[in-house]
Amino acid sequence: MAENIDILQLRFEGNGINPEKVKPSQVCDLVINLQNALLATIKKEYPEIDVETVLFSLDGIKHESLGINLKALKEKLLPQVYDAVIGSFLLIATCVGTNDVSKLSSIAVQSIKKIAAFSKENGCNGQFNHNGKTISTITPTTEIKEIKIPSLKSSVNIYGEIIDVGSNIHVKLDDGNTVIVDTDKATSKQLAPRLWDYVGLRGIAKWDIETFKITEFKLTEVLDYNPGSISDAFNELKSSGNSGWDNFNNNDDIAKQLFRD
Repeated sequence: MAENIDILQLRFEGNGINPEKVKPSQVCDLVINLQNALLATIKKEYPEIDVETVLFSLDGIKHESLGINLKALKEKLLPQVYDAVIGSFLLIATCVGTNDVSKLSSIAVQSIKKIAAFSKENGCNGQFNHNGKTISTITPTTEIKEIKIPSLKSSVNIYGEIIDVGSNIHVKLDDGNTVIVDTDKATSKQLAPRLWDYVGLRGIAKWDIETFKITEFKLTEVLDYNPGSISDAFNELKSSGNSGWDNFNNNDDIAKQLFRD
């Protein structure tokens, strides 16, 4: 094996398992779950690394039993990124071997549980191999013991654009995340005419303390909120009689004045 290539393998063997015995969609699911577990672990352990870039690639589906090979190329990755890919794979494999997934993110754990389900369904063993060396094994009887991470509930205001109104309301926040708002029919009808408008909502939010994202939101109040602009705000200030702002007539002028050294 070339020194500049590391092979990260998830290999299934036993009970006659091979690529011809399973549906192509099942193989695709295994590839996706292995990828998701690895990317989620890299993101958690090495937050400074952009997981949206290509960090590893598929090296092939091996017919010998059923092997899914990923490869990481030293020559194409920065040393710290390369170490993150290998280290994250080894962390996953070690956690599987000890059946202690507390160090992994919930996304990684869910992906590993799906891999374990494949092993159970097909009566075969799944091996996590690094450069041909088996680090750990999932058997048909393996139960991934997930530690439930407590969530946090609090009353909070959210602001965003309504992008869908139906039995619930979908609001796109400024950070790009979408919150599904649980409410009643009357409030949905009230907000239906404001589709694509920017609104303020108050409610009880349930937070994932691992990702800090809102997982549930129960609406309690539609806020009396209408988004304005910097220019509108300063026009009101100018009309109040404070002539100091009379010379600033657009957003650029105002911004330069506000953020000047």
